[in-house]
This record gives sequence, structure tokens and C-alpha cells, in this order.
Amino acid sequence: MKSLQKFEKIVKLVIVRNANLSGYIGSPLILPLKQRRDPKNKLLFFLSAVLLMVLLGACSNEEASKEEKSKEDAAAAETANESKEVRSALLSYQEEMTKVISNTEASITAEGQDAAEVAAAFEQDAKAVSFPEVLSDCASDIDASVDSLSQYYAKKAELLKGGSE
Repeated sequence: MKSLQKFEKIVKLVIVRNANLSGYIGSPLILPLKQRRDPKNKLLFFLSAVLLMVLLGACSNEEASKEEKSKEDAAAAETANESKEVRSALLSYQEEMTKVISNTEASITAEGQDAAEVAAAFEQDAKAVSFPEVLSDCASDIDASVDSLSQYYAKKAELLKGGSE
């Protein structure tokens, strides 16, 4: 008889627990819903959801940034190629002008040479040096430098002529 009473209690308990879903969910090992509605638990759940959304957003943004980065790399490579071309043209022009200046310096101080003629020849030689099209942005600055050097050699010729008399 005792075992029958125990069995009835167990059945009633199971029925009551299954019927009363507001008290427990599933097994009696899980906390009652009232305890699960704790504000701290809600906050933790909310923060977890926000963290998950941020991570998903970051992953999707990574793909977009890769495409943007590849476009920036292509633009940087193109700019680098252009700057190498400009640098190469500038160095070749500088080399030719250095040769003209060195020849003029050697000729102007040489014995038996007319300094005024050498100064005039410098201007012709400097203008004869081929000017690269890539440096067309700097044309006015370079022309001003050549004119300045021509004036320098004209003054130097006058000083040498005045000093030799």
C-alpha cells in the first residue's frame, strides 16, 4: 500500500510539474522561470547578443575592406610607377646638365679662351639639352634655373675679363 501511495505522489508531482509550465521548464533540474528572469541574466543575454552582432558585422566588413584595400594598392602601384618615371627623367636631365656645366666651368677658366664666348655658348648648350615631356610641369622652374646659370656665367666672364686686364 505504501508503494501505491508513493507511486500516486510521484504521478501527481509529474502531472503538476508538467501542467504548471510557469514554474518549471522541462526537468526539475532547470531553475524556475522566475529565477531566470533576473535582470542580471537579461543584461548578460543582451550583451551576448550585442557581441554576436558586432562580430558578425566585423566579419562582413572585412570582405569589403579587402576589396577597398586592393583598389588602394592598385592606385599606389600606379602612382609609384609614375614617380619612378618622373625620377628617371629628372635624373637623366640632371646628368646632361651637369656635363654642360662641367664643360663650361673647365672652358671658362682655361687659358686662351674668351670667357664671354664660353658664357654665350653655355646658354646655347643648356637650351639644346632635351627636356623630357614628363617634366612639363616643372618647365618654367627649369627654364628659370637655366637663365639664372646663364646670368651667373655672364657675370663670371665679366669678372674674369676685368681681372685679367
